[in-house]
Amino acid sequence: MTKRISDRQTVKDFVDIAGEFCLFIEQRNRYTDVEMYQGLYGLLPKLCLSAMNLPEIERFNLYKGKNYHLAWKEIYMSLGKKFKASDDIYKNISPYQNNYSSKEPWESSISNDIAEIYQDIAPGLEDWKDENASTKRAILWDWKFSYETHWGDHATDVFRAIHSLLYEKITDSDDDYIGLRKNE
Repeated sequence: MTKRISDRQTVKDFVDIAGEFCLFIEQRNRYTDVEMYQGLYGLLPKLCLSAMNLPEIERFNLYKGKNYHLAWKEIYMSLGKKFKASDDIYKNISPYQNNYSSKEPWESSISNDIAEIYQDIAPGLEDWKDENASTKRAILWDWKFSYETHWGDHATDVFRAIHSLLYEKITDSDDDYIGLRKNE
């Protein structure tokens, strides 16, 4: 008997870590800015690795999940307030190519990157419980494609920024970098 693609361990792993990521973002008001940075620092690599391990499947239908623009805006605004001055980051389109006439990086924000990732993953999670195999295949294709073409870039940009915050910018009362230690 052949396993359904949605029953593969790599798919279950992604659904689990994506659920953990989305829940962490949805519960963002429970955490300080440092706790958010530390949590994201651990979640983002797992999320990316599990997305890379999603199976390659043929796209035979289009997944149209719920529009999460209002959720994106709420996440963006609330994280922007939480992260304050540490929210703004600078980035380039690609380390190898600049599609703009200026070679200068542009300003973005950690809150935008996190909201973009959430917006690409959460609709599929909401519909995942649907027993329709065709819908699950479309969701899987969408998750893998959006990782490769959109939110993977946001995840790598924000991971680099958070690494810098935790290991070069945020210090404890002894002026040691906070890293993943509890903020005292």
